[in-house]
Amino acid sequence: MGKKAPRAPDYNAAEQRTAQASQEAVNTQNVANRPTQNTPWGNSQWTQGPNGQWTQNVSLDPQDQQALDSQQQLGADRSRFAGGMFNRVQNEMGAPVDFNQFQGYGQLGDYDTRRQSAEDAAYSRSTGRLDPYWQQQNSDMEVKLRSQGLVPGDEAYDRATGNMNRARNDAYSTARDDAVGQGRQESTLAFDQQLGTADYQNNLRTQQIQDELTKRGWGLNEINSLLAGSQVGMPDMPNFEASSRAQAPNYSNAALNTYQARLDKFNAKQAQIQGIFSGITGIAKASMGIPPIPM
Repeated sequence: MGKKAPRAPDYNAAEQRTAQASQEAVNTQNVANRPTQNTPWGNSQWTQGPNGQWTQNVSLDPQDQQALDSQQQLGADRSRFAGGMFNRVQNEMGAPVDFNQFQGYGQLGDYDTRRQSAEDAAYSRSTGRLDPYWQQQNSDMEVKLRSQGLVPGDEAYDRATGNMNRARNDAYSTARDDAVGQGRQESTLAFDQQLGTADYQNNLRTQQIQDELTKRGWGLNEINSLLAGSQVGMPDMPNFEASSRAQAPNYSNAALNTYQARLDKFNAKQAQIQGIFSGITGIAKASMGIPPIPM
């Protein structure tokens, strides 16, 4: 009937070739994306070890590298020096702050009590002058009225006595009013003075506390100052256009397509041979008088 059908391809070998081609594409892309870069501040290089592992090495410009080495050495020296200061910081901050050592808060007295005391003092000063005066006035009037033959109960006597009492009451009332005004003025002045003193005491206390807290944190601030400092930065490498991955050939699909084409060609040829054979067989049967097999 003809040649044998085409043999099926080795798909396993085709898959291995596809995987190998894909790995080669990846390796090619990796190499393309690992360029050596050089700038005024340093360079970046890639190396590949025997196991295929890539390593990136960044090097500074010699002057920058020297500056970095100096700063690292200086930083190490500062760290050692700062570490030796922690005993002092522990002594400064180990004990809690004793707030009783500071100036006490300023205090203000009772304003109403102070005002009343000032009013009483002012009124007492006034009565100290009024009492002997009115006693003398009352004594002089009594002598005068009796020398005139007047006695209590007489209209003139009672009228003079009433006028004297009203004048004396008016004088004491005026003294009381004046004492109220003087008391308010003196108590306000005293309150303002006391307020100023209290503000001074409070400000003094605040300053003392601030000084104490500053003293407690002084050593720690010195340590932080020693540990702080500018550093040489790593060089910034310019960006570049990364290589895209190449598409690896698919040997499995290629083998399948080739096999399918060969198989189609074989089947077509077999059909052609089968038709020719059938025709020859029919002619032979006709010449021999064998009727064709009814379909």
